Amino acid sequence: MLSKYLFNVLFIGAALFLSLLYSYHRELFKRPHAIHTWRQCDGAQMALNYYQEDMNFFEPRLSLCVGNDGKMGSEFPIVYYVAACLYKVFGFHEGFIRLISLCFFYAGLFFLFKTISLFLEDKIYGAVLSLMFFTSPLVIDYAFSFLPDVPAISLTFIAYYYLFLYFKKRASNALWIATFFFAFAGLLKVTALIGYFGIIGVMILQLLFALVKGNTSSITIPKKEFIGFLILPMFITALWVSYIKKYNIANDNTYFLTTTRPYWNMTSEAISEVWDWLHHRWMHAITYRGFLYSIPFLFFLTVTLITRKTIRPLLWLLIVMLQCVAYFILFFAQFKVHDYYLLPFVIIPVVLLTLLLLQLKERNSSLFNSIFSKSVIFLLMCVMVVYGRRVNAKRDYHDGWSYCDAFYYIEPELVNHGIKKEDKVISIGDGSSGISLYFMNRRGWTSMTLTHPIIVSDIEDCVAKGAKYLALNTQVEGTMAEEAKQKYLHNEVMSVNGIKFYKLY
Repeated sequence: MLSKYLFNVLFIGAALFLSLLYSYHRELFKRPHAIHTWRQCDGAQMALNYYQEDMNFFEPRLSLCVGNDGKMGSEFPIVYYVAACLYKVFGFHEGFIRLISLCFFYAGLFFLFKTISLFLEDKIYGAVLSLMFFTSPLVIDYAFSFLPDVPAISLTFIAYYYLFLYFKKRASNALWIATFFFAFAGLLKVTALIGYFGIIGVMILQLLFALVKGNTSSITIPKKEFIGFLILPMFITALWVSYIKKYNIANDNTYFLTTTRPYWNMTSEAISEVWDWLHHRWMHAITYRGFLYSIPFLFFLTVTLITRKTIRPLLWLLIVMLQCVAYFILFFAQFKVHDYYLLPFVIIPVVLLTLLLLQLKERNSSLFNSIFSKSVIFLLMCVMVVYGRRVNAKRDYHDGWSYCDAFYYIEPELVNHGIKKEDKVISIGDGSSGISLYFMNRRGWTSMTLTHPIIVSDIEDCVAKGAKYLALNTQVEGTMAEEAKQKYLHNEVMSVNGIKFYKLY
């Protein structure tokens, strides 16, 4: 029989093998690309601006010089700050952001394996079920990316392990450790706390039932630990959200979302658009379609086979699923473009299958322990790996921002033509918050913040704020008014990959 540590090593080896299968060794050297290049570059800009502008942790900024010199923020920027520190030591390489995110993910995946193994008391099921999470195209994509969503979810997996350890073994400090990791996860991404709120709901319900029945002896959670678990993650997360809202307002920036975007505030046309995006673009990226469509059946089967021992886990699942419904409604507008908002749902099929196996263990332990059952689960995981790899490869060739590819390696040409790092640039044709600015490694403005088409007064305002050059992407038509073209497109400095640079004064 495999020893405890050898099984852990084998699991880590399996995770690394999947990483190679998903071409992570090649992805490390790639710049932000494919789906949601825009949001990837937002995070990468923060790290770059910490590194080149100001290492004050509490003053994140973008290269987009809107408001007070681009000072704005959203999630707790620890990933980007640590990356900037590594830039200081080893020099700039955005692969550091990917590696930091991947370390979070590997840690979370390992603790998910430990949790399921402890829950089912079977390491084989624990390994296979946790690796299923690593077959989702969304997870494959964003686990090794520039967004904080997967690192945040990974921290909740660590928190779940210590929470479960507390309930199972009454480990003295386990609940405090769980509190810490839930709080950390909430700082990285508020939406990662869906499971935490579900657990709080179950705890409160159990407490109320015990008080109603007068059975106070069943209340086994120590008072201080319970209060800390109940308050600290919400308080710490709310503290950061409050700070960043005030910071953005003080710097005249409202770009980052710091509130909900609920279903009821949308028009019927906008609602239809979101449903269209979900159905035709995003649903296939959550997990293997055959597994996804079987969720209602799995849920029905899980409820049908419920036993006395599995009431509490099923109650947790029901509360968490209600929390997911609430989250879905509160952030409904975000699902139009932002596929990463679906990441909290990826774990639900794995949890359902785990509960179903627990039911099987209670009713037929011999079948649960049989090679047949484990082989079926393993084969399902293999099918999901193939599916995830194929869909992720298609996502990798997403060309939504392909017209920005011309900026990928343009920085050396800028230096050769005398456009210095401190020279601010107006990037005409870039409708994002700074994809082209990030690739150029220049600060300035994009078409997103200007009128359409861009008029003379837009450029004059930017010049007054320090703009020295104008970059015109000739692949994007109709970006400038004729009067603006006649006034500013005459002093050409360079032309590379269809991008023309003009000196403004």
